[in-house]
Amino acid sequence: MQGLLRAQSAAETAEPCGVLVGRMEGQAVRIGETPATPNAHPSPERAFRIAPQDILKVARAGRERGLTVLGFWHGHLKGPAHPGEADAEGLAAAEALGPSARVLIVMGRGAGRAPVVRAYVRGEEGPREIPLAT
Repeated sequence: MQGLLRAQSAAETAEPCGVLVGRMEGQAVRIGETPATPNAHPSPERAFRIAPQDILKVARAGRERGLTVLGFWHGHLKGPAHPGEADAEGLAAAEALGPSARVLIVMGRGAGRAPVVRAYVRGEEGPREIPLAT
């Protein structure tokens, strides 16, 4: 989690982003690694996109250690840690990677200056927040 927070505080002109890698343990998601990736979105100051080749590279490296892609993370440069419309679409598209690729972590700002981190999964009516344990 510290790597995500460092990426969020260092971000100036592009939303930071990366991949969540780990294992499914029953119904629990155990995130083991959170490698950052370049933001490939045409407007990285307001959205994020991870290039398919970057996802494949992380997925291959994870498989070598018995891990799988569980989802993605990104930080908003401005605003709260709530998924936007594009994030909801991305969660739906992530299902193409397999049933385990279902988690989205969003970082943003709370009422003060401190970063806020929240986790979401795809729900019937859009992203649904889930507990995040560190």
